[in-house]
Amino acid sequence: MGSAPTPEFNLSSAKATQRWGYVKKGINPDEAIILSCEDNFHGRSIAIVSMSTDPDAKTNFGPYLKNVGPIIPGTDNQVLRYGKIEDVELAFRNAGDKIAAILIEPIQGEAGIVVPPKDYFEKVKALCKAYNVLLIADEIQTGIARTGKMLCWEHYLSRENKPDMVLLGKAISGGVLPVSAVLSSREIMSVLEPGSHGSTYGGNALASRVAIEALAVVKDEKLVERSKEYGHFFQEELKKLAAESNGIIKEVRGLGLLCAIVVDNTKTNGKSAWDLCLLMKDHGVLAKPTHEHIIRLAPPLVISKEDLLKGVDSIRQALIELPNAKPVAH
Repeated sequence: MGSAPTPEFNLSSAKATQRWGYVKKGINPDEAIILSCEDNFHGRSIAIVSMSTDPDAKTNFGPYLKNVGPIIPGTDNQVLRYGKIEDVELAFRNAGDKIAAILIEPIQGEAGIVVPPKDYFEKVKALCKAYNVLLIADEIQTGIARTGKMLCWEHYLSRENKPDMVLLGKAISGGVLPVSAVLSSREIMSVLEPGSHGSTYGGNALASRVAIEALAVVKDEKLVERSKEYGHFFQEELKKLAAESNGIIKEVRGLGLLCAIVVDNTKTNGKSAWDLCLLMKDHGVLAKPTHEHIIRLAPPLVISKEDLLKGVDSIRQALIELPNAKPVAH
């Protein structure tokens, strides 16, 4: 744990995974593979965007790190789709002896709050056990009470069947200080011997203390339970709004207080989710669109139901104005 930026700790997990693959699994030198999924977001360093399929993250960068990313080994550049267990099965079947790990978000955030099938993680974990592959859960967006569980993977797996490694950041400090962490077992992390890896701000005492206090607040104020209750309330109100939106909102999805509304651009008179977000801003709600038709909503864990209802009403007013609004370039 330390006050280093999140990408540095994603890189720490990658280095630990590679070394584990060589030292513990016995993968031949320079052949270890770390898989990721299509439409992932794990950071912006060169090594991490090597895993990306997002042109905005990759265009005019490179060269990229080999043997990492969402390309299924042994195929003609077939991409490993998120939530499709058959793609993981194919990858493991083709190169299970060389795969050190698979890195997955419990909910894909930048992709638009994409929730996988309920049994997806359980099936991935079973394959990882069968092929001796590490399952890494990137909880940097989903972790620390955001989805109605302390960690999002708890929606899918038992504690006896947990991921081999968990990545945390953002909320772990309550927004007070940049803090990130890699959580794993001693058996896995011990492959990083003294001198083999380090970080200028790793193990920062102040960052660690801030994180401890932030986690205490989450526990003492029952923010996990609050996220579950208020998230359900919020999504039910959004579904009511969708029903009266004349088809503009075609889907509401998410877990806890991490959710999204999906806009049907054929019903908006040529407007996009960006235009809707600008109208929402005028009515007091700040939100970020993604992929031109999805708006992510992640209210504070301490928000009141009254303020959630105000937010829903602001979106309602923006929807009324959207068809006649002037499109804004971005």
